[in-house]
Amino acid sequence: MGPILVLFDIDGTILKVQDGLSKSIFQKVFCNFFDREQLPLDFDFAGLTDLEILYRLSVLYNVDFSLVEANLDSIWMSILSEFKEKCKLKEILLCPYVREFIEKLSKYENVVLGLLTGNFKESAYYKLQLVDLDRYFPFGAFGNESINRSKLHKIAIARANEHFSKQIFNIENTFVIGDSIADIISAKENGIKVIAVATGTTNANVLDELEPNLVVKDFNEWKRIIDFLQI
Repeated sequence: MGPILVLFDIDGTILKVQDGLSKSIFQKVFCNFFDREQLPLDFDFAGLTDLEILYRLSVLYNVDFSLVEANLDSIWMSILSEFKEKCKLKEILLCPYVREFIEKLSKYENVVLGLLTGNFKESAYYKLQLVDLDRYFPFGAFGNESINRSKLHKIAIARANEHFSKQIFNIENTFVIGDSIADIISAKENGIKVIAVATGTTNANVLDELEPNLVVKDFNEWKRIIDFLQI
């Protein structure tokens, strides 16, 4: 069997952060940075890149997004600092059977694991480090790299090829695993096969309506995923 690249989403797929914590951190940092009074959030974070979250906050608080872009490094640093202060291991819940599944996949010699996540890079690895899963993902594409999640797939594949210093992976031998509507839509827009897991906020029936290549309830159905990957 030839090489296979499996790209994992994080939030809702691998783990869940305590409900409302991410929203409160992003909003607090944004409002402090741009001197705004907090307003009720009118959008869901599920499937969004962190850069798109900042864009939507800029619209909500009437801040020119060019000002956000000019201060991104400081904003990311402030958000990460808040996560490190407020998000500890007890605020993280691993999705069912995900650790066992990742460990199984990592043992296949022809399978390479990477990330395709809406989280900005430092936040992604901080969360994974808390649950001792960061070591399985040496590269990825992250939510600070594009507002549009659909643009992350080519970045992740390029990083995988850079990691091995040769052109091994393409859309034909790449798979995405995610829990959100955005995971499915963005993968399909790139012509990449997608496995949807109902471990996030979207139930299996809704995911199935979007016609991913495979839908599973959780990673206890690992045999179905392995069969689909044909490894």
